[in-house]
Amino acid sequence: EPFIVPTFAFSWFDFDTGFSGFRAEKLIVDMTYHQFFVTDTTTLLITDEGAGRIGFTATVPGSLNDNPMVPMDLTPEQEDKAVSFIYKDLSSFCVTLMIAGPENENGRNLVFGGGSSLIEIP
Repeated sequence: EPFIVPTFAFSWFDFDTGFSGFRAEKLIVDMTYHQFFVTDTTTLLITDEGAGRIGFTATVPGSLNDNPMVPMDLTPEQEDKAVSFIYKDLSSFCVTLMIAGPENENGRNLVFGGGSSLIEIP
């Protein structure tokens, strides 16, 4: 039987594109979250994906130099490229991660974890 977690945080970091603007990272989550948090200056494009899902798409380029190292101490630029969620009374949730644009030999970082400096951990 699944274990129901009363309250927990889950965060996604470093949503950016390649330098040319291609290879944009996108996260689609089901709406089982209690609340989500982005900055007032977020660089993420937030969209209704239908079927009870919401999307978060990178809109600005990034590099290895701006990758987050300490989730609870993000720079303003790192916070603008992140989204944090609070979930309540849940045992699982569904996400889709994708990288849009033409295939190439360069990879993208998809970084996730628990809490972040965007939220106060419950």
